[in-house]
Amino acid sequence: MKRILLLAFLAGCGQAADAPARTFVPTAYTDTPDRAATDRLAALVPIDPDCHSAGVEALTLTDGDDTIFASVAQGVVVVGPGPRDRVLARAPIAECGGSGDAMVSLSIGKSSSGARVIVAVATIGGHREAETVVATFALRDDHSLERLP
Repeated sequence: MKRILLLAFLAGCGQAADAPARTFVPTAYTDTPDRAATDRLAALVPIDPDCHSAGVEALTLTDGDDTIFASVAQGVVVVGPGPRDRVLARAPIAECGGSGDAMVSLSIGKSSSGARVIVAVATIGGHREAETVVATFALRDDHSLERLP
C-alpha cells in the first residue's frame, strides 16, 4: 500500500496542470531499518553529534554495482563497488529536526525518461510536531545526485 501511495504522490508532484505526467517505476524498495547498514554508513560518512537523528537506523538498497544508503543524519549516499567502500555521491534529505526523526522508506527505479531515480521518505521533527519529507534525486551516469523538484 505504501508503494501505491508513493507512486500516486510522485506522479503528480511538482507539475503544472498542463504538464505531461512523469512516472516512476520502482525496481527496489525497503522500509526496514538495517543496523549493519547503519554501522557501515557511519564508517563512511561522519555524523553530526548535534543531530538527534544520529541514532536512527539507515535504510539500504543495492542497484547493480551501487549500494544506496539513506539516513536522516547522513542523507542519501551512493557507494560504488570494490573491496573498499567508495562514496560516489552524497546529498542531504533534510536538516535534522528532533527526537522523532526517522527514515520511512527508500526506493530506486526508473523515470519515464529512463533515468535512475532515488526516492527517500523521512519523518522530520519531534514527537509533538513532525513533517514527512519526500526527497527525490536523479542518479546520473557519472554517479552525481541531482535533487528533483
